[in-house]
Amino acid sequence: MKIGHIISATPTEFIATLDPEQAVGLYEFVAIDGVEPTPEGPKPVRVLGQIVKIYRDPYQLKRDLPLYSVVEQVAQDLLEVQAAKVKVLGYLSDGEVHTPKMPPRVGSPVYLAEDREVEELYGRGELCVGKLMPRGIDACLDLEGLKRHVAVIAATGSGKTWFSVVLIEELLKQGAEC
Repeated sequence: MKIGHIISATPTEFIATLDPEQAVGLYEFVAIDGVEPTPEGPKPVRVLGQIVKIYRDPYQLKRDLPLYSVVEQVAQDLLEVQAAKVKVLGYLSDGEVHTPKMPPRVGSPVYLAEDREVEELYGRGELCVGKLMPRGIDACLDLEGLKRHVAVIAATGSGKTWFSVVLIEELLKQGAEC
């Protein structure tokens, strides 16, 4: 389902206007159709991203105007734009996640990612450590990726200890030894 269009982009993030009739929330997964350069020529890829910020702005309102008095006078006729900042997660190719090398084109449609696409990106590992919000899809890590070094870094109270306990339980299920 199409939910918006790209208005500004880099390879790692983009800004998209959102259809105000669609109920799309923070942390939702989205997809765009991109193109990656290869030695054989351009290759179409399906790039996934996650909404990390949603905001509404008045349309074409100069930033130096006293906003309160303007809004008070035209509140019923004010047009607003709903926009989202999207962090690019990457695309799958040959079983690996890749970061795009090219930004998507301005004006490209943004779609709500299908559960299948999100599962392909996050559900490929053996160590299922939680659920992805807002979808409730299993978040699984690849055992091979944890064989060398692991760090769990986050803010105080964000669940590092709980995550570590779940990770250790999953490793034990796979035959890990102390």
